[in-house]
Amino acid sequence: MKIIACYIQLICSLFFFLIALEAAADQTPLQQRQSLLADQAWVLNNLGKHAEAEKIYHNLIKQEEVPVDVYFEYLNLLLSQQRFHEAEESLKRLDALIDEDSPTAQRHRFALIKAEILKAKGEYGEAVEALPQDQKEQNLLYIAPIYLYANNFTEAVRLLPVSYTHLRAHET
Repeated sequence: MKIIACYIQLICSLFFFLIALEAAADQTPLQQRQSLLADQAWVLNNLGKHAEAEKIYHNLIKQEEVPVDVYFEYLNLLLSQQRFHEAEESLKRLDALIDEDSPTAQRHRFALIKAEILKAKGEYGEAVEALPQDQKEQNLLYIAPIYLYANNFTEAVRLLPVSYTHLRAHET
């Protein structure tokens, strides 16, 4: 069984590597190298080799003009390990790279990560304020618990309406 799991991991790794090679065709040599290293770190992280992935992310972040997505993936690694203080420090560096001209998806991703860090610190009100207000409906399952932590039950219930009949069905 372990052999099959290893083969599946190897096939997945090769698949993502091939995708990365195709995407790298229109990039400069430095961008290609950064992209391949970022993909390698992502694969290592998803295989549970967090220390190896973290080394690659650290080396990439030290470079000039590193893609913003590298910071996001590094933050995901830190958050998955509940290393919120380190994530907060990295978020501060990323904050300098994200502005109003950044793509909407990057601004929203930044806001959700910031809210997650604030929630972990127990700063629920600030976490609610950090949430991307124009994307509430698209992030209901993520956003509603933050409102619950912040004791804003009215907004949490509004975001996650559940019928009384549905609730009663679970009592039987």
